[in-house]
Amino acid sequence: MVERQFKMLKNIKDYSWMERYRLPYSSHQEYYNHPAIQQIHAITPLYGEWKSLSNHVGQSIGYTKKFKIKDYDHSKDYFLDTRLLSQETQLCVNGPPLNNTSLSREMYNITHVVHAGLNTITVHVQSHFMLEQLLQELEKLWVIERANDRIVSFDVTVENVCEAKCLHIKLKITNIEGAPIPTYILVNSKGETMISGDIRLDGINDIIWMYGEDELQGERYQLFIDTEDETLVHTIEISD
Repeated sequence: MVERQFKMLKNIKDYSWMERYRLPYSSHQEYYNHPAIQQIHAITPLYGEWKSLSNHVGQSIGYTKKFKIKDYDHSKDYFLDTRLLSQETQLCVNGPPLNNTSLSREMYNITHVVHAGLNTITVHVQSHFMLEQLLQELEKLWVIERANDRIVSFDVTVENVCEAKCLHIKLKITNIEGAPIPTYILVNSKGETMISGDIRLDGINDIIWMYGEDELQGERYQLFIDTEDETLVHTIEISD
């Protein structure tokens, strides 16, 4: 079953794009069973009808919409992801313009301005911006729910030491929030666990897996990084 689901994911998911965003999953099962980003528990997409504002601000144009946070939890943190917008915007959520004090310049921490009911987002751009392109990009906005104790970012490098039949993975946590207790599991395309263990937060983690003859050729592996509350996934491809 897992192998069939993995083959489906291989066709649907653009792994390089997904991993660039470090999307949080609630579990390994959610990763395998929910191939569309709109189905992920932690994601609230903002697609749908955006209404044009009748009162323009200076030389800008604006669009607004109402939205509800999926399964809102006041104990979690929420970020507005604008990384797919191609032009600088002025963003407002339930009030004045947002200040960017968050994970990156394109991730806005909106934890303290959103709530369980209907929220209002407004986007202003310069009037010379192509409206059709703007509307397409607004469809790609979403809110990401993150646990308070979380892995924010990490680096992975992989070396296949052929003569020793050894896969050497170096994992380094580069940014954390709170006090997560992370573990890792390396899984093959059949859903089988190759190796697992605890993750140190203060240095490089050397993950070494000894493999059998031709076991790696043309394979794709998932490195699951788990905390108490969520799962991050990094895909490792071994070329023929």
